[in-house]
Amino acid sequence: MATIRTLVWGIPVRGVQATAGSQTNCAGFARAVADFEPQPDPSDGFAFVVALEERPGAFHNNELAAWCCEHVELGVRAELAEHFGAVLPPVRVMLRRVLQHPVDSNGPRNQEAGRRLVLHALEALDSRQIPSRCQK
Repeated sequence: MATIRTLVWGIPVRGVQATAGSQTNCAGFARAVADFEPQPDPSDGFAFVVALEERPGAFHNNELAAWCCEHVELGVRAELAEHFGAVLPPVRVMLRRVLQHPVDSNGPRNQEAGRRLVLHALEALDSRQIPSRCQK
């Protein structure tokens, strides 16, 4: 199935959302939104781009944002590696939103959210019509 998915990565998947944990349960909570886009030049390989949208009134802390984004990226890379092996597909992941919470944000939950972003993107790809030339 990874071969078909690799062919289909030419299709952008935007607005992928993922949540991990439950807020206020002492085990952490994470939420992230990302776009998965094909690399214009596949030889560029995988890229993770932090492109956080400003949200008026939302809590923001530069250090916490960077820390959360780093852990989301770790989760994205780990999940992609499980599906595609050591060479990640030529896709650019644009992280648009990440929940920053001074108490509930933690590394494992942000990594889990990153993994779930990939799973949701792959589900979206699998549900799309694959061109007949790719079907066997």
